[in-house]
Amino acid sequence: MRRALLALLFAAACGTVAAPAPSSSPAPTAPAITPSPMPTLTPRPFVCEPDFCYPRVYLTSALTLWPDASADSGQSIVQLVQFSSLGIVIAGHAFTKMAAVIQWTAGDEVLVRGERFVVFGATETVCGQPFAPPPARLYMLTSITNDPCSSGHHINLVVMAR
Repeated sequence: MRRALLALLFAAACGTVAAPAPSSSPAPTAPAITPSPMPTLTPRPFVCEPDFCYPRVYLTSALTLWPDASADSGQSIVQLVQFSSLGIVIAGHAFTKMAAVIQWTAGDEVLVRGERFVVFGATETVCGQPFAPPPARLYMLTSITNDPCSSGHHINLVVMAR
């Protein structure tokens, strides 16, 4: 059947078969397709920890007070007490959930121990180099390279909020 249909189509294309006479009956129409309604998306539940919460990027954590940036904080997200004269400094390795701060956007709201901050910008620092950040009340740091700090090539992202 398929070969016969292909032969007929080939013959019609080559002009060896007469075109069929027009039909007086209307051409069949396809049934109307009505799209099904889109499912309603519900945001995933998100509960802020009381210590630190950046809701837009789904980042929340308890904070450990960390006395010295020279000691490795491991998996923890920490508040670096050593830099308290600058403001609140929160840090965490990029292999932790702290990496979510790379999605920062000006105007984002961040909560630290019940105090509200608004993100206004970010900058990069090289580990071990002097750093004079712009004035802010909150600094959030994470790594953006895998180099060890001693290499002189380790770069941190510093997200700032007022």
